[in-house]
Amino acid sequence: MRNPRLLIAAVAAALAVTAIAFTAVRAAQPTPVAVVDVQALLDGLDQRVQLERELEQFIAQRQAQLDTARQAMEDARAEVELAAEASPERRDALRSFREAEMTARVRGEAFQTEIQIERGRIWSTLFAEISDAVAQVAQRDGWEIVFQDDSDLSLPEGIRAERDVIEYILRKKVIYAQDSRSNITADVRTFMNNRFNAGN
Repeated sequence: MRNPRLLIAAVAAALAVTAIAFTAVRAAQPTPVAVVDVQALLDGLDQRVQLERELEQFIAQRQAQLDTARQAMEDARAEVELAAEASPERRDALRSFREAEMTARVRGEAFQTEIQIERGRIWSTLFAEISDAVAQVAQRDGWEIVFQDDSDLSLPEGIRAERDVIEYILRKKVIYAQDSRSNITADVRTFMNNRFNAGN
């Protein structure tokens, strides 16, 4: 039979080692976490208004060029209709019409591509500015982690398949956020608008 005193001593020694091990582990500290509602932020950005105004001007310029090309095509079509059948003038008019038609089509396709590229440039610019502003506001105010707040987004009505539902759920970043303390959207918006207007 084992000596009870020896058993108690062994247990005490084991507990002491465990206590030392736990004290050696650094205790977790609270991490200041904030959220940003990107859509609400974008809605109030002065920079976005200017970028969209520049896009409208770009579209208007390209649309004018496209309209000129289409008008040239219609003028060439009218020349074909006026020319006599099987005449040299009709052959020349047909050639001019085909060239004008191709020019109008190519410009139309290029126009759509250029618009998409410009829209992509705008969103890339805004995302870079937002990322930088969030980082600066977080460093200034002591936030260590900032999430994009999508807690208000609910499951779209059209999603019913299991795979789509699960994928949507897994994509969500924030399930719940208390706006009064952790939402820094207004702070970032003010920071970005002040910086943008000062630069202008």
